[in-house]
Amino acid sequence: MFRFFGLIIAIVVSATMLLCFGSALSDIDFGENVKKTIFGVDVSGGAVKVDSDTHGGFHGDGESFLVLDFYDGSVREAVSELWQPLPANEEIAALIWGTEENSGRYIDADIPKIETGWYFFEDTGPAYGFNFTFAVYDADTDRLYYVKRDM
Repeated sequence: MFRFFGLIIAIVVSATMLLCFGSALSDIDFGENVKKTIFGVDVSGGAVKVDSDTHGGFHGDGESFLVLDFYDGSVREAVSELWQPLPANEEIAALIWGTEENSGRYIDADIPKIETGWYFFEDTGPAYGFNFTFAVYDADTDRLYYVKRDM
């Protein structure tokens, strides 16, 4: 009789652990949900070079970073119509690349200084936060960089 109850308890504990572990796996992003559009531009044809996300901190703080390569110039026309031409204004450039006086920047993502292309910047934060989303398309390399910062 005691063995029977022990077996039942072992089965219940095992099932509970499997349910907990299985639900944890469902929250992991395996890269299948990479963005299909970025600021109105269809990027579904891009090859993912970098896909990282550090969100999950206090109050969802973190940074998403995505780099997409294109091999046919398929997004060039759309970004040229919907986004702003480079160079970015001083404030945005300081956020993304730092300044000559201060090499520090406000993002962890490593976006190279781009000379020819277009960008889109969106301030997504409340008055007390420093949240923004930024995308830049490098026309020389046919590469798109996207960063979303929530702090």
